[in-house]
Amino acid sequence: MSLQMLVENAIKHNVATRKEPLLITIHFEGMDKLVVRNDLRQRMQLAASSKIGLKNLNERCKLILNREVETQETADEFIVKVPLKLNDLGK
Repeated sequence: MSLQMLVENAIKHNVATRKEPLLITIHFEGMDKLVVRNDLRQRMQLAASSKIGLKNLNERCKLILNREVETQETADEFIVKVPLKLNDLGK
């Protein structure tokens, strides 16, 4: 569900057209982080975003994994790194 929320946020907060689609990439960073990155083409919004979705995701990660979500915004893209729980494959 975290992945769905991050993709929905990217679509909600950015402009996308057929000629200029929004590029969203999803990949792993090492074995313990899921990275979702998207082009940054922010919509003009009347009210600033509360970022409640990211705040809730971060709180869940802190409670369950004792780790935080990392976010980074550059001039060209928005990046979210979500910590993953590794299963103990050896047992």
